[in-house]
Parts: sequence; structure tokens; C-alpha cells
Amino acid sequence: MIGIYKIINPKGKIYIGQSINIERRFRFYKNINCKAQNKLYNSLKYYGFEAHKFEIIIECFEFQLNDLERYYQDLYNVCSNSGLNCILTYSKNRSGKMCKDSR
Repeated sequence: MIGIYKIINPKGKIYIGQSINIERRFRFYKNINCKAQNKLYNSLKYYGFEAHKFEIIIECFEFQLNDLERYYQDLYNVCSNSGLNCILTYSKNRSGKMCKDSR
């Protein structure tokens, strides 16, 4: 399944991601195989995989992934204190950038 997904930790912090194989991506998270996303990684290690809520937001075509991911990243304000993303995704009309906490 190709699409955009949301992960919510027990404190209500949100991570927005994209994948061309969401089921496989969730297995990576179950094995805590996401060190490049340090906020999400730390949350999974601290609270455990089972304490997080995983949702598929929208299924889409592969060419739509960046635009939709960035739309939902902005919608949920995932680079604030209430978010788990470290970098905002580059899309057609928005530049990608690192979140302040990650700098």
C-alpha cells in the first residue's frame, strides 16, 4: 500500500511519514529500525512500539507522496513541540527544511 501515515505517541506527539510499502515500514518501526528519525526512534525506545498508535491517513499514487506528506506535516505542525518529525518534506510549492529542535 502506497500512502501517508501518522504515528501518535502516548504523549500525543505526532509523526507524519510516507511509504511505497506502508506495511513493511510499520515492521521497521516495530523493530525500532529508524535511527535517522531520532525523535521517533527515541519515542519508540522509551514507550515501546505497542504504546504508539499507527494510522494510515491516505492512500495515493507514488507521484503524490511528497506533496501529500508535506500537506499533512503542515496540518499537524509536526516540527513543533507537539511533533516527532525532524525534517519537513520538500514538495512542489514548499521547500524542505530541518525543524528548529533538530538543528
